[in-house]
Amino acid sequence: MLLTDHVDIPTELIRAQEEERLVVFAGAGVSMASPSNIPGFVDLAKAVAKSYGQKYYVKQQRVQPPDVFLGSLNSKNGGQGVHEIVKQIMSRETSRPSQLHNLIPLLFKSARDLKIVTTNYDAHFLTVLKNYGERYDGFDIFRAPALPRGDDFRGIVYLHGNVEQDSRWLVVTNRDFGRAYLTEGWARDFLRDLYLSDYTILFIGYSHRDTIVDYLARGLDIRQSNRYALVSASDAERWKEINVIPVSYPLTPEKKKVHYELQKALENWTSLASSDLEIHTDRIKSIAGKKPGIDQKVDSYLTYCLNREDLTEVFCRFAEGFAWVEWLDSKAMLDNLFREEEPLTEIEKSLTRWFVKTAFVSSSQEHLTFLASRRSSLNPYLVSSIVEQMADSDLEIPDTCQAEWLNLILNNWHKGETPCLAMLKALKKVDVTTNPWIITKAIQSFFSLSQTGKPAKLSLFHRQYDLEPLVKTDCLKKFWSEIIEPNLDILHEDILSILTSQLMKAVTDMSVINGSVREYDSICSARKTIEESEPESSPEWLHIYIDFVRDTILHLIKTDNKDRNFYYEWWRRSRAPILWRILLYAVSEDPSCSDDDRVRIVLDNGWLINPVLKAETAKIISNSLRTTSTSVLMKVVETIERELDRLSRVPNLGDGQRSNPAIGEILLAIEKSGVDSPEIKKLVKPLKEKERS
Repeated sequence: MLLTDHVDIPTELIRAQEEERLVVFAGAGVSMASPSNIPGFVDLAKAVAKSYGQKYYVKQQRVQPPDVFLGSLNSKNGGQGVHEIVKQIMSRETSRPSQLHNLIPLLFKSARDLKIVTTNYDAHFLTVLKNYGERYDGFDIFRAPALPRGDDFRGIVYLHGNVEQDSRWLVVTNRDFGRAYLTEGWARDFLRDLYLSDYTILFIGYSHRDTIVDYLARGLDIRQSNRYALVSASDAERWKEINVIPVSYPLTPEKKKVHYELQKALENWTSLASSDLEIHTDRIKSIAGKKPGIDQKVDSYLTYCLNREDLTEVFCRFAEGFAWVEWLDSKAMLDNLFREEEPLTEIEKSLTRWFVKTAFVSSSQEHLTFLASRRSSLNPYLVSSIVEQMADSDLEIPDTCQAEWLNLILNNWHKGETPCLAMLKALKKVDVTTNPWIITKAIQSFFSLSQTGKPAKLSLFHRQYDLEPLVKTDCLKKFWSEIIEPNLDILHEDILSILTSQLMKAVTDMSVINGSVREYDSICSARKTIEESEPESSPEWLHIYIDFVRDTILHLIKTDNKDRNFYYEWWRRSRAPILWRILLYAVSEDPSCSDDDRVRIVLDNGWLINPVLKAETAKIISNSLRTTSTSVLMKVVETIERELDRLSRVPNLGDGQRSNPAIGEILLAIEKSGVDSPEIKKLVKPLKEKERS
């Protein structure tokens, strides 16, 4: 997030602060600023050297670092002098907390959240924390060598000790550093656990030239992306070398304000951290009322807001207009809306709902064009949100626009996820006379069969997988009763053509594998008669398809629509026995067909003795044979006789295999028909005897 014109704090740092995972490492630079005026390590070595009547030069540190030099002084004076002098220098009464001392604790909400580690010896942080009163009341203090676990602590940790303890515990000389980081290792262990923890670490007030950094860096070879340093731009590259991500700021020419940008960034960050929902709401409302993309810092602030669930909700309340869609898209915040398999975060779901809401409030089609132009599959949550908005919204949507939205939904339908009943509610708003094509598209989509991946259960002869439609059967029935059936005059061609094709697909996919016994397909065996619905039978979708085809063709018969003849011929020519049965049922109910026509259809297509068709053929024989011509009657008898003769001559058949279940049904139907002809009765009697034998 861009906190000043020149300082961009990474989102991970902002999140760590908000989620109480932030650890601030405070270095000498925090205490060197006025009015603290505490010397850095090199200047400290100079001051101590002066007490010994010696000098220490900056260039000297290349061959004799400050800790080594101080160690050499200590050995000349009995071992304790250097530590006491350091304590005195760091305890000067004229030194007071700097602005950085005051700002850093404000990154932590309370004592429970407080996590500051410092290599400084002064007690200015303690002064500031006490001055803040109840906010940090009861905070813990840890001083070397008594350090907590680095992966689980709260409070302030003086890694190298501080002036409020005995001076001998201050880590000052090379021997002290050896104990802390090598032989006794209390600092080493603390840093190791800290660097491997889930905490996000931010170094403030350190320079890569600091001797202290050399010690801190010994554990930084552990490669993790949770370490950052607020450093001057000229210092950035060195931090990358020790696996710390630099967050750079420019130095200002004015000596007293050389680190002004650092201070300003921390001021803005602490202000952000202390902002409550009301403050954010007022600011977001003001921003949302203007055009996006004008101010870089405003953009950065909004990007931050849209990484928080609560502030995203605020943004969605006030942002209006397609310009904000374009702005979000430019920030890649809508990308997952075009990823079919990507689960959305709560933030992305909020933005999705906002997108859909603003799309239908707008009178333009910019949102629709935006989605279509991406030529990508839409995320299921987005599709569902559009469906529900269209179903529940009272807004008037132009017919053409409405149809295009519905078309987009159907093209991106997600089986089992897109709400079907809401879609039906939206489809009911369509003027079928104006836009019948979208209802046709819905019929085509909803009734489309696909493999379930589950074993089929219809027959021992079935293929490997069962089938199912795109939507559940309850949805299909509601679609039929509320939309299709009331508009059959317009939709009959669509429903008959689509369902005929799907039934043919079902026959192909679910019939017996052996083509020589194809007439025993599992589709036909699942349905007793075409006339009677079987709502409790399985699979339910199959019976729904048959019922809808039956009721549609009955509608055409009732209205004397000549289109039915096309389907009669299609079904007759098909290789789907279930369609033959529907045809036979239809002609039995069609008053335009004479009795001779009905019986001839059965005879001419060789269906009289087909066992699969026996229910429908028996009905035609029973109802129509009495008034048919003698030649047709004779042909019926001859067909039965030929079948019986054929069965009697087939070798290697058992007694049970020498019968055809259709023959008994047909002979019984002939009797029921009440045929008056003595000649027919004379011929039928021996056939019955032969069939029984």
